[in-house]
Amino acid sequence: EEIIARDYLVHERPDVIINVVDATNLERNLYLTVQLMELDIPIVMALNIYDEAKKKGYKFDIKEMEEMLNVKVVPTVATKKKGLEDLMSALLEIAENPTSHLPKALNYGEDIQEALSKLKAEIVNKYPYLVERYPLRWLLFKLMEGDEYVYREINVPIEELNLDMVTSHIKKAHGSDIESLMADARYAQ
Repeated sequence: EEIIARDYLVHERPDVIINVVDATNLERNLYLTVQLMELDIPIVMALNIYDEAKKKGYKFDIKEMEEMLNVKVVPTVATKKKGLEDLMSALLEIAENPTSHLPKALNYGEDIQEALSKLKAEIVNKYPYLVERYPLRWLLFKLMEGDEYVYREINVPIEELNLDMVTSHIKKAHGSDIESLMADARYAQ
């Protein structure tokens, strides 16, 4: 199911993603939000079950969340159909000017950013057609993480990507499990 959803987002590139987030379990749900942000597609976050979160005493600074992520955040209570008009208004606002609503490119730390820059140079110079087919930042992360599905799909021999050169510093500093390192970096955000 995850692969099907991911393929749709990567290949169809919808105008906007409605990311429904459980406001009562925000930390867990924001991990997916951070991953969606890597696709470079505008996002509207429906902060759902908002009434229950408020009852539990949770406080949200919606404006601050929007500024930190460059993502529209709309409190909703789907079971009571609250916030749906605001959600639709946010979608229309994005439709009118999608490029000003692209999610912020989060910084996962100096080591990861350095590896991303090196890999980006490799991809842009050697395989510019991949940049046209895939969201670049997403592709770079998937290649660094060793996503076998993506490797098969792009059909580029792994040795041609110079991943060992690109990730050598990360492996020396953090160990060879880059996928876990990326997960930690996403959670930290």
